[in-house]
Amino acid sequence: METLQSKNFKDLLSIDEPILFRKYRRTCFNKIKLAPEMSFKYGINIIVKPREFDMNKILPKFNIKIKREITADNKVNVFSSSEIPKDLEKEFKSFLSNDWFKDYENIDYFNQAFSNDFIFIEIPKNTEIEPIYINYKYLENTLTNIFVLAGENSRCKIVIHKSSSPNLYISDTVRILLKENSKVDFVSLQDLDKSAINIQKRKALGEKDSVVNWTDVCLGSHYTRSYIVTELKGKGSNTTNTVLYLSSENQNFDIYTASIHSKENTSSDIITKGVLNDESKVLSRGLVRIEQNAYGSDGYETQEALLLSEKAEANAIPNLEINNHDVKCSHGSSVSQLDDEKIFYLRSRGLNKKQAQKQIIEGYFMPVLSLFEEELKNKIYESIINSLQ
Repeated sequence: METLQSKNFKDLLSIDEPILFRKYRRTCFNKIKLAPEMSFKYGINIIVKPREFDMNKILPKFNIKIKREITADNKVNVFSSSEIPKDLEKEFKSFLSNDWFKDYENIDYFNQAFSNDFIFIEIPKNTEIEPIYINYKYLENTLTNIFVLAGENSRCKIVIHKSSSPNLYISDTVRILLKENSKVDFVSLQDLDKSAINIQKRKALGEKDSVVNWTDVCLGSHYTRSYIVTELKGKGSNTTNTVLYLSSENQNFDIYTASIHSKENTSSDIITKGVLNDESKVLSRGLVRIEQNAYGSDGYETQEALLLSEKAEANAIPNLEINNHDVKCSHGSSVSQLDDEKIFYLRSRGLNKKQAQKQIIEGYFMPVLSLFEEELKNKIYESIINSLQ
């Protein structure tokens, strides 16, 4: 008997795409049933999950009009899956290799097999371009792929803003391949409707002397699972991973960040900071892994959570895996409440309690907010105010 997924997948194969991408879709579809099921439980008693989750109920349509705006420098090449030129197929194929599938669960293969939105961005070598802005307003279930090829000696900043209608399933899979001495700053603001389910799977592979800086702000959705990993595969490559979140009501966030050091003299820095209010729940997991050949490497990881409510729940789990002792590595985590003395001081200067809380939280987030353009920064400030109502 033909399942709903099988029927939808057959319809999907009629889309005009390169043969290699159709084969890739089929491979991912066949692995959905074979891969580990998506788990919402960690350890004995940490559970972070959406209200309900059924893959048959989140199957996307393929004839939807994607409401997105892309502003890009004319030096940049931006393609849909049906527009990839023959001379780039070899490079494009590298985004479909097994390097990207580590830790994949069935939901990740589902998101690849049924993807209905695709962007391939090529940054030509020896170029430094103006920032690329991608603004999404999701109106239907959307499964996005964004593949970024940064050519040798290139420099690029990509800024994504995600918002949505209610009760949608949204996924984005971002893959960044950095050639020698290239640099990519990837900045994302997720401000989805608070009924949405959001799955983010983001990964970068960095060659020699490359740099990738991730900055991710999580404000919206009912449930978000965010996975951001960088593999430092080239000597002297570098990454920073900065995650900021603000949760309230009954939001649930599951955030995972990792840096994998495979070569010598690589460096990484992971910072996760968040504020929780009401009955929200956040799990923040981090990993710095130093492989056997990665001598002279430097890895740092810190996780901080600030609780505004006694009913909010934060779990911060940093982890180090060190297989070479000629390295520098450290980590730390803290979960705390607002400092009563600071609030008292600000109230003695004429602020009410809500205004005092707002001032403290703005200061808490300030190092990250400075990375954003004025419009996005204002949206974050607005969310801070709303969370304190």
